[in-house]
Amino acid sequence: MTLRNRAGRRLGITDPAPDLSWSDAGDAYQVQLSDSASFASFLADSGRVPGAPLWVPWPGPELTSRQRVHWRVRVETGGSWGDWQHDWVEAGLLSSSDWTAVLIASTSEKGAPRFARAVELPAAPVHARLHVTALGVHEVTLGGVPVSDEVLAPGWTAYESWLPVDTYDVTELLHEGVNELAAVVGNGWWRGRIVSQHRKEAYGPSRALLLQLEITCADGTTVVAATGDGAWTLTHLDLTDDLYDGTHERNRHERSGAQITHADSLHGELAARTGPPVRRTETLAARPLGEGLYDAGQNLVGWLRLHLRTSESCTVTVRHAEVLHEGTLATAPLRSAKATDTWELSAGEHVLEPRFTFHGFRYAHVDTSAEVLAVEAVVVGSDLPPAAEFACSDPRLEQLHSNTVWSMRGNFLSVPTDCPQRDERLGWTGDIAVFAPTAALLADTHAFLRDWLRSLRAEQRPDGQVPVVVPDVLPPGGFAGLVGFAGWSDAAVLVPWWVAQRSGDLGVLRESLDSMRGWVDWVHGQCENGLWLREKQLGDWLDPAAPPENPWMASTDSGFVANALFVHSTRLLAASLELLGEDASGYGALAEGTAARAWARWGHHAVTTQTGCALALRYGLVPDTERVSVGAQLARLVEENGGRIGTGFLGTPEVLFALSDAGHVDAAYQLLLCTECPSWLYAVEHGATTIWERWDALRPDGTLNLGTGGDGGGGMLSFNHYAYGAVCTWLHEVAAGLTVRTLPEPVIRVAPMPGGGLTHARSEQSTPRGAAEVAWEISDGCLHVECLVPRGFRAVLAPPNGPTIPLPVGRSHHVLDLWS
Repeated sequence: MTLRNRAGRRLGITDPAPDLSWSDAGDAYQVQLSDSASFASFLADSGRVPGAPLWVPWPGPELTSRQRVHWRVRVETGGSWGDWQHDWVEAGLLSSSDWTAVLIASTSEKGAPRFARAVELPAAPVHARLHVTALGVHEVTLGGVPVSDEVLAPGWTAYESWLPVDTYDVTELLHEGVNELAAVVGNGWWRGRIVSQHRKEAYGPSRALLLQLEITCADGTTVVAATGDGAWTLTHLDLTDDLYDGTHERNRHERSGAQITHADSLHGELAARTGPPVRRTETLAARPLGEGLYDAGQNLVGWLRLHLRTSESCTVTVRHAEVLHEGTLATAPLRSAKATDTWELSAGEHVLEPRFTFHGFRYAHVDTSAEVLAVEAVVVGSDLPPAAEFACSDPRLEQLHSNTVWSMRGNFLSVPTDCPQRDERLGWTGDIAVFAPTAALLADTHAFLRDWLRSLRAEQRPDGQVPVVVPDVLPPGGFAGLVGFAGWSDAAVLVPWWVAQRSGDLGVLRESLDSMRGWVDWVHGQCENGLWLREKQLGDWLDPAAPPENPWMASTDSGFVANALFVHSTRLLAASLELLGEDASGYGALAEGTAARAWARWGHHAVTTQTGCALALRYGLVPDTERVSVGAQLARLVEENGGRIGTGFLGTPEVLFALSDAGHVDAAYQLLLCTECPSWLYAVEHGATTIWERWDALRPDGTLNLGTGGDGGGGMLSFNHYAYGAVCTWLHEVAAGLTVRTLPEPVIRVAPMPGGGLTHARSEQSTPRGAAEVAWEISDGCLHVECLVPRGFRAVLAPPNGPTIPLPVGRSHHVLDLWS
């Protein structure tokens, strides 16, 4: 049985009453809380509770600061109780009065500040907790040993609203006597360069540290070491660090001379991060291509780890790029990002990794006179548990799925970003809005996206408008002031809906409900004669028909797209209200009325484009009497375009579903399997290992399509940009045929739709109740379907032909006649 809590972690949580969840379903459950692992006494005991909810409220008194509470659960099935399953949570510092530490900073910003002090213990430690955050990103060590395996902590949030605090159990790193505690603070998102307009110090001019180490010793003594207590010393590493530009470091060289000062007071709330930390998640061997050039074999996010030997002082320079051009690094897509790491080394053997930065790359060039012993590519990102696997008889589709997973891994780094390599890497709301269903399917994004949604709510304007990037760091000029845009700002509704739908956690909707309603109400207030007629929209961004220099000039009218998204978000808001037991009738009527008016105004135009047809069908703008004809028209548009895609960011997630829903499965496979540009498999057949930002990022003639739009004049091209990977939801739910929903009740629908020459396919998906799986194979004219249904789900099999069949819990095998 898998146990979890809504705080997203066990240690240092700042939610005093986290909801609880467990994977096993039964007829009843019992939860107990205790202050001891032996459960000799109880803080709370639910007794036998009928039912199998996916989440239950914290069943006892609220946690107090530093309190550890053990909890256990058992499930009754068929009149018999299962074994107790045990977990625990421990609160962090829940009140500002718990903090004696204050922010400390350096009077100089030349080099990375290193704050250090001695911590003397009169006896062996038995319990030690380190609470830390920074204005910047920190590396904390005790006795020279890192206190965790995390990097780029505490991550990026809407800093003015809340600053994440991490809590670590450091008992094993301490000993009786003198211990050295040290912390280096890098620029990170706080002070480093952000966005292509070369903005620095977006949040503040100085890096600062807030740290409180609390130790209980075997003799009962309590020792507290906190920033601001006067015991700290300050030096500066000869280290220049920047997320875009990389790092330059003189090995082991430190300078003194600056003074410690108390930083400005915190503007935001101190709270534990719920999302997973950023870590090194994988290491790949980098293959030498000659003359210092290396290939990681995969477009990834992270850095190189170099093993070197040198007999004299030397310099090492590493440059990065996603693709090669004529055998050398293609750095034009980086724009102004230098993506370069350098070290000045003394003689000896060295293992080098850059600090306080990350790069999006597949290829790297190492320039040094040192002997290179080994080169590894270190993959870095938020440590998200994978939640889905896909396989089929077409290896190109398996590669497409892999490309999407890798793009998600690379761009889910503290926040969901648009690209990881150039001078941008921002939390564009439109990208995650369209990708949210796929993200929530491919990985356990519950805690990660809850963190990001907290920042979205903080950045949302009082009138309900949502900025196009979260955290909102766009400077004056350029894209500044871009708030309240269709598709982008709809993330306020779409993201919490899909996080809740995959996790079954109504709390996600509850905590986002005011934000969701605020956005829909603002759009409603902008409507004229019942329609949203704002002239400036981002529209179906990067429609392949749009001019490269004007990616918003899509073939589908942006007014229709905006109203279609408004209808969709309004319906999801209404559904959320119903799930939470609130009146949704007004929003339901608003959605229906807007749909009818939008179709009356734009219906004749919508049926001329793939996006227009897809959004009209999927978001319910088409009257029932016209659905068959619009579905046929969409299939005709695909055929007339030679099977090539004709959608941008907003149309792409829906176009295959619109075709298959309308019964045009062959047309859906024609679109999916096309290899001519633009198409998904065009990139695959041109060696892509991630999803491209532009359908024609690499043109058929081999040149790069930099475009000139969307960034104030520079090129806009990334080879690692997950938006078009939203197609993977269709691969799982239609090609393989496994659809999982948890709201309003846990339901699994098995409905494989073979086509495109596929002879077998398989989808395995994690659910809150364990793994669900569908695997089918065509043999002897029959469709053989193997199903795995976890307990707690109602499941049906919907054959390509014939009535639905109820599915039992567990594994079952079915043979279906394809031709009846």
